[in-house]
Amino acid sequence: MDSQPNKKLVVKVSTARSTKRLGQTPSDFKSLKQRCEQIEPKLKTQDFCITYADNTGDWINVSDDEDLQEAYDVAQSELKGQLKLSIQARVGELDLESSQITERR
Repeated sequence: MDSQPNKKLVVKVSTARSTKRLGQTPSDFKSLKQRCEQIEPKLKTQDFCITYADNTGDWINVSDDEDLQEAYDVAQSELKGQLKLSIQARVGELDLESSQITERR
């Protein structure tokens, strides 16, 4: 990433079992994924998604460095420096043509 996030940014990671505050803001998406896998070791063996709620309540996916930087920017400008990332296991994919969830293989 081109710019480092502001040090005043508070990043929390929330799973179904717990919420943890990250002491150090991950500098890129790969670091974030690794940190999530340290917090919840089961994530090492399954696909998962990372999302956050923006200032309008919409859930936004974070899936690469650009998304992560945008999340940091939104948190700084619109969420009072607080970013809470929600971690959920992917159990299926939405088939956009039939509007049904199908099991991933």
